[in-house]
Amino acid sequence: IAALITSFSALAILFVREGNNNQDHMLMYVTKVVEGLASSFIAPCLAALTLASFGPEEFDSIMASNVLWGHIGSSVSAILAGAAAYILYPNIKWCFFVIAFSALAAILFVPFLPQGDQMMGRGFHNDEKNRIKSTKHNISDSGGETSYCSENSKEKDKSMEAASYISVFSDKKTLVLCLTGFFFHFANANVLLVLGELMSMENNDSNNDGYYYENDDNGKEGETSRSAIPLIAGAIILAQLTMSGATAIGDKLTEHGVGRKTIFLAGLVSLPIRCALIIYWRDAGNGFLLSTQLLDGVGGGFFGLLHPYLVADITFGTGRFNLISK
Repeated sequence: IAALITSFSALAILFVREGNNNQDHMLMYVTKVVEGLASSFIAPCLAALTLASFGPEEFDSIMASNVLWGHIGSSVSAILAGAAAYILYPNIKWCFFVIAFSALAAILFVPFLPQGDQMMGRGFHNDEKNRIKSTKHNISDSGGETSYCSENSKEKDKSMEAASYISVFSDKKTLVLCLTGFFFHFANANVLLVLGELMSMENNDSNNDGYYYENDDNGKEGETSRSAIPLIAGAIILAQLTMSGATAIGDKLTEHGVGRKTIFLAGLVSLPIRCALIIYWRDAGNGFLLSTQLLDGVGGGFFGLLHPYLVADITFGTGRFNLISK
């Protein structure tokens, strides 16, 4: 459902008419809010399916693979969307078909996903092996199954009782992780937009305002220049490819015993360094500005990889794994 809503949201731009039409702008604002709400379900569901299917022992390695291929898919999608926007210029809104098609393609594979142990996917411990051993022990002692079933049923119900929302959110580790994620995304949200504006301005020396006017690149007044499209697409692709590498490196580092907090902190620190370099290199040329996306890849790669790890560490056993997994 979330992927389907994301697909329709991407296609909503086709209904936006040229010019300053407030109703059309409101349509985009509403669809972006709906898309944000829908997409917030995708990552927690993927993490829950991974935990339910492979258990806590293999969660890290399988989740790292999921995140890695997600970044690779985003890179391919950015390449196709950038190429479509450049070829179809000035009708660049048609490139959103690439995003919609990618979401629809993901829907086709949903039926093939494993479901696993649903209770484990919620963050409960799987005590099946212990229950089997206990079954044999109790049967041999009591000479029947009746006493065991009633006692084991009570123990199972008790063990499967989820922690209260208040107890989860009042946990210090949960609060720190949630606040860290909030401020990281809050600070990172508009950096790419500002970077795109700076590169567009650098690329358009004749007007020095980030736009091309009539007869420039066959564009119309107020439209983004065609030559700026490869720069924006390149910034996204470079970041996603770097995220892929950072995810693979982060996975290997955790396997070799490097602390999760250390890697997570490295991802967080990369953001202020990136912003400082953008300010310092704002007049140095597009090559310098574009290179700052490497730090975006490091930050996004480490953060995207370590965040579900930390969530699992904090919440596993509470039955509230999905509560803070986004």
